[in-house]
Amino acid sequence: GNYYEYDSLLFFSAYNPVIGVEIFVFDGNCSNTRLLKDINLNPIPDQQPIPLIEFQGLGILSAYDPIYGRQLWRTDGTDTGTYRITSGTEISYINKVVKLDGYFYISSATGLYKSDGTALGTVRLHNFRTYNVITYNNNIYFLSGYYIYNSYGFYKYNPITDSVSLIYSFMSPGSNMIVFDNKIIFESREVPMPCNNIWISDGTPSGTSKINFNYQCYASGGEASGFTEFKGKIYFRFPEDSNGYELWVTDGTSAGTHLVHDLNPGPQNSDISNIVIMGNKMFF
Repeated sequence: GNYYEYDSLLFFSAYNPVIGVEIFVFDGNCSNTRLLKDINLNPIPDQQPIPLIEFQGLGILSAYDPIYGRQLWRTDGTDTGTYRITSGTEISYINKVVKLDGYFYISSATGLYKSDGTALGTVRLHNFRTYNVITYNNNIYFLSGYYIYNSYGFYKYNPITDSVSLIYSFMSPGSNMIVFDNKIIFESREVPMPCNNIWISDGTPSGTSKINFNYQCYASGGEASGFTEFKGKIYFRFPEDSNGYELWVTDGTSAGTHLVHDLNPGPQNSDISNIVIMGNKMFF
């Protein structure tokens, strides 16, 4: 399930009974499929390498080795051209990577990182766990926090001033964000309550507010997920006490945020897991 494509090649992680899970290269011909590099010589379960993105003609990987743990690697598609970039604090549980102006940014359990693909050009911008990251108006926005301090927030990184600023504080982390209609829509929780709320922001503290809409908070808690734009609206999975997890929609306003349909009538969940757009149709 982990792969990316560049230079007409598909890089993907797969299991081999001899060497464990490693990165392989596919050029469209099955007989030419080859191992990129045996990075972890002593395979450990759940420590498989993960292809991340294509960046300036190179592939960026997250890979584990017994000495340095999980770090960033780069590759030009050859064994000798595949090597480790970082060697400090482990960069673990990466959840998203975005690119902006000659750098890529990594959202991970060990913080927010910025890299130009070299060791000297890779720095940690924020130390707390980061749950998501997006680009918006030539800046980086991310959701981050630390449970020990019960402190979570919506942050901005300005590449020009090389500074991180807090936009809005929350009581619980959010992990879903999307840029829609020149605004950021995300989910998080402002007060101690089971369910996360939907928020909208123009990237400033004064322009960040909760989208108030009618719903019955799921008793056991929950969050909005799967934000997907389709025909000028955002569709997502959301929990409600009377309907369970079902398909919801928002146009960024209170009046335009509502349940689409109770697919599995009553409090049972409909188990929506993936929202996919194909042509002028939406599948889930």
